[in-house]
Amino acid sequence: MRKQTRNFFALSFLCTAASAVALTACDAPNADSFDPPADDGNGLAIAQDENADEEKGLVEDGETFFNGDILAEVVLDDGTELTFVGVTKDEQHGVGLLRRYADGSSDLLAQPEMRKASVLDIFWAVSEPGTPIPEQFDLAVPGAAPKGEQGWLLSRMAETPLYQTRGTGTCLTNANWQAHVRSFGYATEWWLFDEEPSTSSYFVDYPNDWGGDWYMNEVPHHYRYSVSGSTNGYVVDNVDEYFTSVQICALGSHPNWLNGTGGIRKTHPGPEVKFWYRTIGSTTWNLLSSTDVAVADVPDQFEWNFFSATDWDWRTDIRLAEEDDLFDIAHTWTKN
Repeated sequence: MRKQTRNFFALSFLCTAASAVALTACDAPNADSFDPPADDGNGLAIAQDENADEEKGLVEDGETFFNGDILAEVVLDDGTELTFVGVTKDEQHGVGLLRRYADGSSDLLAQPEMRKASVLDIFWAVSEPGTPIPEQFDLAVPGAAPKGEQGWLLSRMAETPLYQTRGTGTCLTNANWQAHVRSFGYATEWWLFDEEPSTSSYFVDYPNDWGGDWYMNEVPHHYRYSVSGSTNGYVVDNVDEYFTSVQICALGSHPNWLNGTGGIRKTHPGPEVKFWYRTIGSTTWNLLSSTDVAVADVPDQFEWNFFSATDWDWRTDIRLAEEDDLFDIAHTWTKN
C-alpha cells in the first residue's frame, strides 16, 4: 500500500479466479497535521457505502493513494506516466495499470497494436529489452505471453511522430476524446460530456458533511457522482473487458478545510477520483486507488482499462466535486 504524489492515472486490469479553469480558493497560514474524521473521508459513514472496505488513509491535494503493490513505474519520453500495481484479494490476483497523460503528450497508447491490449502487453511494449516480468503478471493470467518484441513502443517513439498530440493547457475536444476512448475497442458505451456538478443530473449534493471550519466560511457543497440513483458512482458487474475515462477540464473553488484554530486540516479537498473492484463471489468493494486532483494538473485525464478472462466488478467514483468543476466521463466494456 502506498501514498504518493500523482495526479492522473489510468488502470488496466488483469485477474483470474486463482488468485479523474484555475482553482480560485485561498490559502490559510499555519498548516497543522491532518487529523482525518471518523468516516470515509468524504463525510459519509463507511456503513452507508454498502459492503465497502474502509479506506486506509486520505489523500492530500495532488496525491494518489494506491491500495496495492507498486510493481513498476515508467515515464515515457513525452511525459506519460505508467504505474503498474499488483493486487491480491480473496486468493485472487490482479495487475493494474494506472496511467497519466502529460499535458501536451501524444496519445501513444491509442494505436492499433494497443486495441484491447492487456496489462502485460503494455508492460512489455514500454519496458527496456531484458527487463524481467514481475511474477504477479503470471499469477494474474497464468501462462500469458506478451506480443511483439520487448520495448517496441519505445523504439517507435524514437523513430516516428506518434499520432495525435494533446493540446497544451486544454482538454481534448469531445470528438477527439471520444475517438481516443473508442480506439480501445470495447462493445458497450456510456458517455457524459461537459458535466458541471451543480447542474448535472448525474451528481448529487452532499452539503458540508465533514463539518468543521472552512476558510473564509466558504462552505462547499461536496457533489458526488451518482448514476441510476446510486451514490457510489458508476458500477458494472461481471466485466471481462472494461475501460473508464474521466477528463477534468476545469476546477471551481475548493476551500481549505480548517481545524478550528485557523490551521489547515486538508488543503483544497477534492475532487477525488476513486476506482474500486470486487472479486468473483465477493460482496465487498475494495478501494484500489484514490486521487485528489490539484489545480496545477488541470486539464487532467484519468483512465483505467481492464482486460481479463474473469468477471470482476468495477466502480468509478467521483467525490468532493464542486460548482464550476467540469468533467467528461466515459465507461465502455465487454461481457464475454
